Amino acid sequence: MLKKSLAFVSDGSFLTRASIIELGIGLMVVYAVQEVISKLVVGVIAPMLGALTGGFWFANYFLGLSGAVTASTLEEAQKQGPVLAYGEFLTTLINFVIVLAAAVLVLRVYNRFAGRASEDNG
Repeated sequence: MLKKSLAFVSDGSFLTRASIIELGIGLMVVYAVQEVISKLVVGVIAPMLGALTGGFWFANYFLGLSGAVTASTLEEAQKQGPVLAYGEFLTTLINFVIVLAAAVLVLRVYNRFAGRASEDNG
């Protein structure tokens, strides 16, 4: 059984050139979408939340892990010592949720159209 499995992998029949190209293009598109969403969150959504909440900017929130950290901004605090930058984590988490929602939406649209195309052909 192991010999058959290795033969299946060694002859490359599980991969086709087209699927590798499609995978590469898909990864490039996902990276580009992630960059756009990241800029959207940092440049549009977070400032709007800040304006609505009176200056709340969670990307700059941190917790100093030593007594030497006395700065008021994350950049300065990181120079002074170890910090727990939970605001950056929240920003990254928001980016992830938006990218995930966009991916689910794209998959739903794709499945809807793929289902219609297979019904038309069948």
